[in-house]
Amino acid sequence: MKGTAFALLLSVAALNTGPAATAGARDQSLAAATKRLAQLDRRARAQQDERDIENLQRMYGYYLDRAEWDQLADLFASDGTIEFAQRGVYVGKAHIRKFLDLLGPKGPRAGHVDDHLQLQIVVHVAPDGRTARLRARELTMGGDLGGRNHLSEGTYENGLVKQQGVWKLKSVHYYTNLNTDYDKGFGKDAQPIETASTVFPPDQPPTERYQAYPKAHIPPFHYPNPVTGRPVQYEGDYR
Repeated sequence: MKGTAFALLLSVAALNTGPAATAGARDQSLAAATKRLAQLDRRARAQQDERDIENLQRMYGYYLDRAEWDQLADLFASDGTIEFAQRGVYVGKAHIRKFLDLLGPKGPRAGHVDDHLQLQIVVHVAPDGRTARLRARELTMGGDLGGRNHLSEGTYENGLVKQQGVWKLKSVHYYTNLNTDYDKGFGKDAQPIETASTVFPPDQPPTERYQAYPKAHIPPFHYPNPVTGRPVQYEGDYR
């Protein structure tokens, strides 16, 4: 990208200093170069935004792995939301932080594993560069030495906002697709989806009612088919 911009500037300079250059030609070449440089700048900014957002999602996963609840909550905007499975929606950073305690004690524990792989990340940044949408898949392996262990898989559909030049999580929505006993496997076991806590109830009910495996629920896509431009739709009973 930088090489292209530099070559463009050199070509404009050569045209403007040539013996045959006229005021009109100089003006036209300068206008074309300015337009092209603006396009390159937008592309570079968009690519950097995508990288920053992908890194943010991966950092979220690392904090989730080791139950670093304070660090994880700090990734959210002050008015952010979080929604896991059928647990409902928690609004605001303070409630998000308190919700995380429902997932388990803060910090790593000896003999305990809880890893969350962030995979298949797809990012779309809005034209104004201020908001973005993200879809990702999470594969989780968790449990205790000598105890019950589980394998789960789900999909994120997240919203992000850029505030003072920094990308933050605006809304995190995790859809549980599958949760099974690790030893039995999903061929023999399917655990029910998580529901709302009675200890710390959510601020809002779930935005969508669905069931996990063995039901074949498909979390909605925030983007259309990139080739046809049409919304992604599925036939049959998948809820």
